[in-house]
Amino acid sequence: MRYVKLGALGILAATLCCGSALAQQTYQLYQVNEGKVASPQMADSQIVDFYVGENYDSNVTHSDQAIAEARGLQQADWYTQVGMNATVIQTLGIQRFFVRGDAEFTWYARNHQLDYAAAHFSGGDSIRVGQCAVTGEGDYYRKRTDDVVFIAAAIENVATTGSAELNFDCSQKKFGIAPSVGVSERWTTNSADAFRDADNKIFTVTAGLDYRNPVLGSLGFFGEYDDVKFDHALLFVDDTFFKDSFYDWSAGARYVKQFDPRFGIMATVTYTTVGSNIPDGPDFHGVTYSLDATYNPLPRLFGHANFSRQVLPSDQPFATFSVSENYEADFGYAVNQMLRLSLRGWIDDIHYHETTSLLPILNIPDQRIYYAQADAGFRINNHLWIDGFVAEQHGDVNVAAYDYWSTIVGLKVRVNFGQ
Repeated sequence: MRYVKLGALGILAATLCCGSALAQQTYQLYQVNEGKVASPQMADSQIVDFYVGENYDSNVTHSDQAIAEARGLQQADWYTQVGMNATVIQTLGIQRFFVRGDAEFTWYARNHQLDYAAAHFSGGDSIRVGQCAVTGEGDYYRKRTDDVVFIAAAIENVATTGSAELNFDCSQKKFGIAPSVGVSERWTTNSADAFRDADNKIFTVTAGLDYRNPVLGSLGFFGEYDDVKFDHALLFVDDTFFKDSFYDWSAGARYVKQFDPRFGIMATVTYTTVGSNIPDGPDFHGVTYSLDATYNPLPRLFGHANFSRQVLPSDQPFATFSVSENYEADFGYAVNQMLRLSLRGWIDDIHYHETTSLLPILNIPDQRIYYAQADAGFRINNHLWIDGFVAEQHGDVNVAAYDYWSTIVGLKVRVNFGQ
């Protein structure tokens, strides 16, 4: 069987790169936005936040010295970040409007080619129907990424992700049967030709049924169908062109329980089937899961842990999807009304399922990324905070040139208005 994937810079990328992949993107998303969105479950508020930060990273290239020099980059660098975010959540009768906007600009002292701007907007409207609600939401995220590393140069790419969804749920119901159903469309585009194969659209339908009891908690069952298409990833199989795509069926159970004001959990276990729509494409059959727990043993002490296994559309050319395992924990202690201390860390284990195993040169390296951070926040008054942190990051990649250690130190001044 002849099996060839086509792309504007596809063969060049396969020849010249082995990819530092998600390591840099994961760290950048963690630092920049952390996925924060406004939602109808949050209390009414109007908040505007401004900040400026100065940071040092001992290895911004996430590679060895030789690769950094080949790309025209210096490993160690200082960078300045300036940003703002605004959140407005307002109830008007049976409607609830919510919107959040974030913008950040980053300038590097040495590696000016890595300068970038990021923007993230989310919002929607929720209409209450008894103890249930119909909610329409939208999300837009735009940011420079450098997820494919060429030996000769760093590729400048701007990734844009958008989504729209409509949901009906009875999450406010405290007792009895609570149904839910939703439909959504999500899309990702990339500005650089080398990333075009990773452009995708995801259509999702979900449905669930939960039984809620204030004493026993909430136990539910749900199902989900995802249809994922990579519009620019063409494959030539047995004299026929195919667009890379796959489907994802999953069904499972979830349990949510707040045992007391100090301890609560949310757990899901799902059986997932992923199949490619192209001949001899990759597939996956197995259990995916997530567990999120919070524990506040003392008024000033809190803890949070999360671990998950999930199937995600690939952000890399020549890979259809990835199976990612994530382990995360954070702990905090309020010393007094002015000073708080916290520790956080996570591990990401990423395995890519390539579009074809018939071209060994396209072997995309698996990765395990370790991250640990200690930080302190000092509140000058109700509107002014100073935050400092030190972090260590390690990328364990099965390509020696991209196995790296990185030390990051930062200081941020934050001004907050609203409530």
